[in-house]
Amino acid sequence: APGEMATPGGTNQAGLLLYRGRFKDGVFTWTDQRLFPPWKPKDLLRSPSVLAAKDGSGRVWIAFSTLLGICGRTGGSGGQISVMRSLDEGKTWEPPVIVSPDEFTESGELRPENTSCGSKGAIQILPSLALGPENELYVTWEQGPDLLSLEPLALGNTTRIGFARSLDGGKTFEPPQVLTVVNSLREDSPVGYSKPTMNDIPRIAVATGGPHKGRVYVTYTSAVEKAPAQPWVQLLTSSQVSLVSSDDQGKTWSQPVPLAADVPPQLVKRFWPTPVVRQDGTVDVVYMESLEKQLTPDPGDIECNIMMVLDWTRAGRFASLIDVYWVQSADGGASFGPPVRVSSETTNWCKVKYDYQTTQYANFGDVLGVFTTGARTFVVWPDGRNGIPDAYFAELVDYKAGAAAAAKPAEAGKTSPQM
Repeated sequence: APGEMATPGGTNQAGLLLYRGRFKDGVFTWTDQRLFPPWKPKDLLRSPSVLAAKDGSGRVWIAFSTLLGICGRTGGSGGQISVMRSLDEGKTWEPPVIVSPDEFTESGELRPENTSCGSKGAIQILPSLALGPENELYVTWEQGPDLLSLEPLALGNTTRIGFARSLDGGKTFEPPQVLTVVNSLREDSPVGYSKPTMNDIPRIAVATGGPHKGRVYVTYTSAVEKAPAQPWVQLLTSSQVSLVSSDDQGKTWSQPVPLAADVPPQLVKRFWPTPVVRQDGTVDVVYMESLEKQLTPDPGDIECNIMMVLDWTRAGRFASLIDVYWVQSADGGASFGPPVRVSSETTNWCKVKYDYQTTQYANFGDVLGVFTTGARTFVVWPDGRNGIPDAYFAELVDYKAGAAAAAKPAEAGKTSPQM
C-alpha cells in the first residue's frame, strides 16, 4: 500500500543484518552474517547501532528501534528503543531488553489517549551506544517530535534527548531520563537536503582514560527557534551544536557547552555533532556546517531545486554550501578550541545527484562517523565534491596547528588538518 511504502524500508523489510569479519595477517575479511527479523508480524526494525567491547571479552551490543505494527499498519507506531547483547563475539544473542517503551502503546495495547488508533506519542529512533570503564552501558536516542494527529498529519516542533544506563553491561536498564529538549530540525534541514524530514540525532562517548575517566559526553543539535512544519519550503533558521557531560554515570548533567561561536538567527546550520574521547582524555567532536547562501543577486534565480522523497520538491534562491569541522577540548569538555575545517573542498549539495528511491535514500545521509584507536582519531563523512555522494575519510592529526591557521582569516579557508 502507498502508505506502507512510506515507512522505513517499506513492506519488503526483512529485518536487520549484522555482518561479522576480522583481520588476519593485515587483511580484513567478512566471515559471516546474521539476520534479525522482527519479533512480531507487521513490526519494523530500524536505525541499528553496534558496539563491541575492546577488552577481549567478546561482548557485542546492538541498539535499535522497533516500529510496532498497530491498527493494521506495518510499523505504525513511534518506535521503542531496545538493546540486545552477545557474550561470544556475536555468535549467539540474548533476547532484547526494552530501554524505552513505545509511547503509542502500553503492554501491547493502544493507550487510552490514542482514540484515533495510534495518533499520539513520540517518535523514538536512532540510538547511540557507549561503554564506560566500569562495565556501564549507556544509550541515548531521539525521543520526538511528538505525533499530535494522524489525520491530518501533525507533528510537534521539539524533540527530547533520551538517555538510559545499565550498570550490569546491558543485562538490565534503569528507567530512561530526558537530558534536554531541543528545537527540532525535522523540517529545518539545510535547503540542499533531499529528505522532507531531518533527524535530531544525539551521539554519546565515554572517557575510558585520562584525568576525567568515566565522564560521559552527549552531543546534540538545536535550532535557535521553533520552525514551522513546511518541509517543501526553504527554511533558513540557524542551528547550534552543543555538549553536556556527566561525572556520576549519568545521574546528573552539566550545563550545555556550545561547540562553536553563536550562530546568527538565520543562514548557518550546524548539525550531526559526533564525539569521541582519546585515551588521554582529549575530546574530539566533528560536525557539519551549512552556509545557506544566495550565489547570485538575481531575485528570480533558483539556486536549489531538490527532488525529495515522497515526490515533493524544495526550491528557492538559497543553496547549501557544506563543510565538516573539528573542535577539540583538553579540559574534559568544559571548553573547546576554534573550529578547524576538515573537508578540503566545500560541497554545494544542491548540485549533487543521488539515487531517488523510497524514503531511505538521500543525497548525504543521516550521520557522521568518528573513531579513535586511543592515540589516533579518524573521521568519515558524506562528500559531494565530485557531483555524487561519496564517503570521504581523514585522520585528525594536529589540532593546534589547524586552530592556529583557522585563527588567521585569510588562511582559514585553506585549513585541512587531515593531510
